[in-house]
Amino acid sequence: MQQNLNNAYFSQTYTADISYIFIKDWVLYTDYSQYIISGRSQGYNETIPLWNASIAREIFKKRNGELKLSVNDILNQNKSISRTTGDNYILDTRSNVLQRYFMLTFTFNLNRAGVNTRNQGGPQVPRNIQRQMNQARENPATAPPAPNP
Repeated sequence: MQQNLNNAYFSQTYTADISYIFIKDWVLYTDYSQYIISGRSQGYNETIPLWNASIAREIFKKRNGELKLSVNDILNQNKSISRTTGDNYILDTRSNVLQRYFMLTFTFNLNRAGVNTRNQGGPQVPRNIQRQMNQARENPATAPPAPNP
């Protein structure tokens, strides 16, 4: 084994995101990631900041639609750096990737049709379990037994 090919390298990622609901139907979202690549060949040790943001509006009476404008890679710094190793070689590669772009999206959620869509502080209960809970409240004698853990 060649000891000169036995070298360590590191890839670290630090991420933060924030979402904020304001003016009743509007959602502002942003996320930031810092990618730190070290221990590689000269010119391939990089710190890559990646910042994305979007603003969205829930639409329709039942709020089952969303219109969103987003921008990805606001700082225009996205890069692709990869390392391939073999028995007797190490290859560091830099590739072209999609950098800053804007996107307008429309989403229609079929699951929200006819349901109050505001998330009340946590994940939603699956519909079959919700039905059992409602049935137990309305008529405790005919409700199916709760599963044993």
